[in-house]
Amino acid sequence: MAAWDIIECLPHPPAQGCSMTSARVAAAPTVSGDSWRNAVGFAIVFVVVNLHTLRNWNQPIYLGIYGLVALWVGWLYLRAPKAPRLADRGAFFWIWVGVALLGTASSLATISASGAAYGTLRFLFALPVWCALVVFTDSLNDLRRHLVTVVTFFLVASWTLPLQFVIGPVSWFPAASIRGDEVRYASLVGSLTSIGVVVGCYLLLTLLVRSHWKWALIGLIAVPAALSLSKAAIANIAIASLIILWFHRRHRAAVLGTLVGLPLVGGVVYMAVPALARRVETVLGSFGVQTEVGSQNYDVSLGQSVLDRLTELPGNTWAAMQNFGNPLVYLTGGGYGMGDTALVTESDAITIMAHNQLIESMAVFGLFGGTVQWAILLLAALLLYLAWRSTQHPLFAVVGASFVLLLGNGLQANGMLYQPSGASLVYLSLFVALSTKVRESLPAPDASLLKPRKGFAVELKSFVDVILRRWVTVLLTGLVAFGAAFGLGSMGANQNTTAVPVKAYSRVVFLPHGADSVALSASADFIKGQMGYWTQLAQTQEVVAQALKSSGTTWDKDRTDKAKKLEIVADSVLELSATDIDRQGAESFVNAWVKATTDAIKAKGLQSNAANLVTIEPIFPATSDTPTPTAKAGRSLTLPLAVIVGLVTAVIGGLVHEAFSRRRIKRSAA
Repeated sequence: MAAWDIIECLPHPPAQGCSMTSARVAAAPTVSGDSWRNAVGFAIVFVVVNLHTLRNWNQPIYLGIYGLVALWVGWLYLRAPKAPRLADRGAFFWIWVGVALLGTASSLATISASGAAYGTLRFLFALPVWCALVVFTDSLNDLRRHLVTVVTFFLVASWTLPLQFVIGPVSWFPAASIRGDEVRYASLVGSLTSIGVVVGCYLLLTLLVRSHWKWALIGLIAVPAALSLSKAAIANIAIASLIILWFHRRHRAAVLGTLVGLPLVGGVVYMAVPALARRVETVLGSFGVQTEVGSQNYDVSLGQSVLDRLTELPGNTWAAMQNFGNPLVYLTGGGYGMGDTALVTESDAITIMAHNQLIESMAVFGLFGGTVQWAILLLAALLLYLAWRSTQHPLFAVVGASFVLLLGNGLQANGMLYQPSGASLVYLSLFVALSTKVRESLPAPDASLLKPRKGFAVELKSFVDVILRRWVTVLLTGLVAFGAAFGLGSMGANQNTTAVPVKAYSRVVFLPHGADSVALSASADFIKGQMGYWTQLAQTQEVVAQALKSSGTTWDKDRTDKAKKLEIVADSVLELSATDIDRQGAESFVNAWVKATTDAIKAKGLQSNAANLVTIEPIFPATSDTPTPTAKAGRSLTLPLAVIVGLVTAVIGGLVHEAFSRRRIKRSAA
């Protein structure tokens, strides 16, 4: 029987064609009190972590609840015996945390202390999910219940996106934007791009839900993502659909029915719902398909977008490392400021987003931390593949496919390692790859996978013991590395400071008209009511593109999106600004943006009978803030970065010495 056929037997009693192995898997598990406590405990942690958008509603209340839950599950994790749960693979967790602390140390040298703390907490925000998986998973059945929680939460959170078509935008969700003439809403999952990057992974995980309704769940998860106007969402739905069809390739009738039925149903809905048709055409336009709506879309082509995220945008981020004026930063990383506002606040951001998780990891954690981090991820993917080859169990096939799809998205987007919806998948995949408890629960498990292994770095105390036991190696390795790094940094450093962004800003003022107080009041109310629409109009790709063309500014789309900002600073005043290291370019762009906005509002934003109600008064020229020279000189970074290099190398030296010593002892004993 094919491996995938096992999962087809899961919801049903044993039937012809299902082996006794799959029958044992299909048998209803005994639900003990501990099992339900595990299910509830994991659900509490997962839901609290992934409800992170609630911080925009009431930050003290949400962070208070999150803090209590994180402390609770963290305490349980530290007390839990991890050696029998993770064998010698538990070291990966502490190495992962160590890489995050490397980012903290680098950040303390390059940005503010508050920025370093913020970036560390942001990067490790979803870590309680890992702790919950280890603490609350004692069997394969526990893991299945956790998967139901994961899929159900994502389904509900995704539907808060189309809900806004009915109730309007939710004020504490991330800000909406415009694509074509359609509004792109965020959701409870997170920012505009959050759903698109991970939807394919959650679609695949739905296959592991033991329910007759799993096919309906797959459709219900795909619909909000398809309506999100996200190119990533459409691409990921398509890729996940192909993988699902491949998994079920033996069921030819079902595959053929799906290939025929879905386009027919989609076509009927497309023709019956005009609002849906407009959103579909807008998405098609973003892929370069010429439609009536899509022709108003100013996105770059799909191919160009993919290429930019593999070359130009990561290249800009990596090139920003030169601004530190010290070669050591390539080893230690520039800290969390290299992740832009995805990891720190705007005041601590050093460069624009890379839109590429691999390059962002290398820029934030350096070649030291970034290489270790991605080695762990790739090793986990390999372990999932080897586990599937050995057990032929669909758990490893599905989780492995989901994880590989997520890693692929990491080459086109950043945030998958710390944005909760993506980071939760990373920790889930790492857990399935490393857990021995799950493998012990498999029907007829491969004995070679369950051989007891004694690891030396599963517990935190194990790390400390190794460092103390190998203190001579640690000390000598650290001193040599520090000396070499200090010499290299001193020779290669310069006194150039990092470039400090400058903010240029101007305003568009709307003045009411009226012959008397009643008319003036009516005009003021009209202006107030139109401000939201005018704000959206000012941010359309058409207006921004016109501003770039008129100003002669040679910024690409990502740099422009990073630089520009629009705020309603009063009932009748829009402030348009641009923040960039190019002072002249920022001022020129803002001046052109103000003019393009004024022209667009006059042409499109005022009905003919309302033109006499308001006077639009653009303010020229743009004003620039005087930059504060807070960036650190290259030579001032040499000592702290050399210390970081020394400490990291010392720890690595101690662990390597311990590993070789244990291997030598094992061989001599044999």
